[in-house]
Amino acid sequence: MLAVGAHMIGGTAGAQENAASADSLAEVVVTGSRIVRKDIEAVSPVATLSGEDLAQRGYSNYDELLFHVPQLDMSESLLNNDGRTYINLRGLGAARSLVLIDGRRLQSGGFGTAADSGAPDPSLIPPALIKSVEVLTGGASSVYGADAVAGVVNFILDKNFEGFKISGNLAGFQHDNRNSYMQGIVADRGDPTSKGNTFDGPQYGLDLMAGTHFADGKGHITAYLDWAMTTEVSMYNRDYTACPLDSTNQCSGSFTAGDPNFYFPAIDASKTLQKDGALAPYSNNLENWGRYLSTYSPTKRVRSGMFVNFDVSDHFKPYAEFNYMRTQNSNYYDPPGTFGLPVNVSCSSPLLSASQQATICGSQGLNLGPNDTFVVDLYKRSVEGGQQYWDRVYNSFRAVTGVGGDIAAGWHYDVSLLYGNTDSSQVGLNQMSRSRIVNAMTLTTDADGKTVCASGADCVPYLLFTPGGITKAALDYIAANAYVVGRSTELVANGYVSGNLPLTLPTAGHPVALVLGTEYRKETMSTTFDDATHRGDLSEAGQQTDTRGSYDVKEFFTEAAIPLIENLPFAKDVSAELGYRHSKYDISGSNSTWKVGLNYRPIKELKFRVGFNRAVRVPNINELFLPQSTGIWTGTDPCSGATPLYTAAQCARTGVSAANYGHVSANPDAEFNQTLGGNPHLQPETANTTTFGVVMSPVEHLNVSIDYWDIKISNVISAVAPQTAVNQCALNGTAELCSLIHRAPDGNLWLDLQTGTGGYIEATNENVGMWHFRGLDALVDYQWRLAPGTVKLALNGTRFLKKQYENISGVASTQYSCEGLLTTSCPFATPKWRHSFDVTYMANSFWNVGLTWRYVGAVADPGVTGIDGGIGAQSYFDVNGTMRFGDDWVISGGVNNLLDKEPPLVSLNLSGNYYNTPNGPYDQLGRFLHLSVSKRF
Repeated sequence: MLAVGAHMIGGTAGAQENAASADSLAEVVVTGSRIVRKDIEAVSPVATLSGEDLAQRGYSNYDELLFHVPQLDMSESLLNNDGRTYINLRGLGAARSLVLIDGRRLQSGGFGTAADSGAPDPSLIPPALIKSVEVLTGGASSVYGADAVAGVVNFILDKNFEGFKISGNLAGFQHDNRNSYMQGIVADRGDPTSKGNTFDGPQYGLDLMAGTHFADGKGHITAYLDWAMTTEVSMYNRDYTACPLDSTNQCSGSFTAGDPNFYFPAIDASKTLQKDGALAPYSNNLENWGRYLSTYSPTKRVRSGMFVNFDVSDHFKPYAEFNYMRTQNSNYYDPPGTFGLPVNVSCSSPLLSASQQATICGSQGLNLGPNDTFVVDLYKRSVEGGQQYWDRVYNSFRAVTGVGGDIAAGWHYDVSLLYGNTDSSQVGLNQMSRSRIVNAMTLTTDADGKTVCASGADCVPYLLFTPGGITKAALDYIAANAYVVGRSTELVANGYVSGNLPLTLPTAGHPVALVLGTEYRKETMSTTFDDATHRGDLSEAGQQTDTRGSYDVKEFFTEAAIPLIENLPFAKDVSAELGYRHSKYDISGSNSTWKVGLNYRPIKELKFRVGFNRAVRVPNINELFLPQSTGIWTGTDPCSGATPLYTAAQCARTGVSAANYGHVSANPDAEFNQTLGGNPHLQPETANTTTFGVVMSPVEHLNVSIDYWDIKISNVISAVAPQTAVNQCALNGTAELCSLIHRAPDGNLWLDLQTGTGGYIEATNENVGMWHFRGLDALVDYQWRLAPGTVKLALNGTRFLKKQYENISGVASTQYSCEGLLTTSCPFATPKWRHSFDVTYMANSFWNVGLTWRYVGAVADPGVTGIDGGIGAQSYFDVNGTMRFGDDWVISGGVNNLLDKEPPLVSLNLSGNYYNTPNGPYDQLGRFLHLSVSKRF
């Protein structure tokens, strides 16, 4: 969504450099500064691309375009997301990447459980009105606020559109299912999968926009309305996702299965219900969620809004903006499950057959009497009741009103008020009630000898130990729905003046430019859950409480651009850039951010730039107040099983007693408990960003820029990955990490958490330590005339030199690096080199065609062999073209992932998304075809 090829990034950036000294260049505000001057060049790298180039990719969702930008990571997997998009510059997290609309903030995307929830959702922005997108990757906290640690993405909209335009688009995925290995292992299970060619996931869109002047040209109004829809792709529609893979490259699944598994903690034994009612020792009876899950979630989106401005005079120019979006998203999951719900059962219960009573309570089992009771943990997937799914609705509204104008010659002002809110409602349908399951399995017989619930009332027996014994009435009785309603708001009052001081250095030709401003911002958030969730009664959700929180900040800021030397030998332009922002938060007190930069252009064709930014970022509203909840993480417990991976001494650090060592129950489907959520006691984090770059134009139409960047964040606001906590605690004994591990009395991390029989890893937000990222960006573009048009070549590449994490500040044993790796500690693929290379031919204004080569370097896990041992370099090729008929008709189309390349496959230990594919810049669903037509009146 931010860049569709290096030709925009490199080419436009180079064009800006060459044009900066042109006398005819109009005064503008460049992203990264509020200074209005035509001679100012930004120290931080700013890349610019056009809305037309964005449209040529054919995507209806912004997040799909993230694959094309080497400087961006996917915050979440594209697959089965919740209908929102988050921008994640440098992989530092969406909370550190600020999104702007014409230089003003975009509010939070609303409540969610994802790591980046609470960050801005750019889906509110109408694609058809995007004039350009500017991406600043050097930090801009002193200009826009401390949350611009990684940089800024600024969407510039066409607010002066004239006429009427209608656009329609159609797109979809096509894939040839030809993975014979996956088809074979899925067939061995008797599960469905697709074979051969398939076309699915169609996407549709319609855009309307209109604009006109009024009041003799003093005023202008632009309005828009658009609709977009994406449709579902299921796991079984791709052979490579038709079943989840384990580390041996075999089909895995969930221990909570359609044919129920029962765990008896008293003897640490599991049994499976057979078709004839017998209870056999457990043997790989796992439910394949590939039969049910959506890999690509259906979403409907409607956007509308308008922009109005009226120039009363040069000194008084009021304006207003209104944006609205409604998003409906559905996530389809496998049928609901009991996930280890413990139930007390009497040996004489009518729930059990005579043979089952003998197997469980007899001398070869628990050796109990007929009146004794036992505890059994239930692992039943309610396949009889059908899939569960979540319906989500987001309503986002944004309004801006303000006034700007000239104060005097060379001085301007702007005062604005921004309000934004996002209301979200999420409804989980076809859930199950824990308490009702217990009631429905606590049985007796009435006077007529009929099996009934001991609790009476409307309870219907849930005959889980009887094959085919579950009735619709029982399913209706235990059924439950869930909901959560969230609301987030943002209020920003901003005012500043910008102009030229009566101060020009003797060696310069332009005066010093200055900005002075102040800003007030308030953020709020609230969530409300249903009663069943309050009680912790849902089988697949932990207990949660309603939350509310808010904070406000008062700030003043200043910028200065100081021309030092101009038009001297080997010093055509030397200028300095300064910025300072003081912030006073009601929750954490005062802090300051600042920047200093220097531009040096010895000759017209060569420029050096260096910058340093200091930011102190307070936690955002979701990091503070996101409700804490329980969830699961996939991976391994290296201290479980009869032969643990780690020694007794190492496992003791993680909470395994000597008596439990070698006896900790292993989870067959590699899923473990964790707690997630916000933390109102978080402290600010501090970031230092250094950039150094060179920009060259050695020959006409050739632009080259190379930028070194270094970002170091201390007191990082994040959560320690559960797998990392377990591994590093065992290996290094770090007290802070070991304190996050809460094992059950028998040492397990996976049994039922609410009843205390299961342990968990604490993965709530903390101030965890230090991150240190370092790399190089290379942008090259060149064009030449080839009659009857022009050929453009462009490269946008990034080299990761360091991606280092330190979970505890100053503790070297908690450090690890992720560049070039994909491991359990580094679950997001980080190739050392990644690029996008474009070749475009433009035949004047009539037609153009383009080819893009997207390259993702290899990643590895040096200590692992097999499916998780590493991923080789991946290349994807895209083609696109546009034809124009007169001034009114435009037809664009193309094919992304032209060769229909499958994503690389990994096991559940690394996928992080249930779909056998790693989180990273890999195409997930095969070939993507798109076509759009627009008509302007």
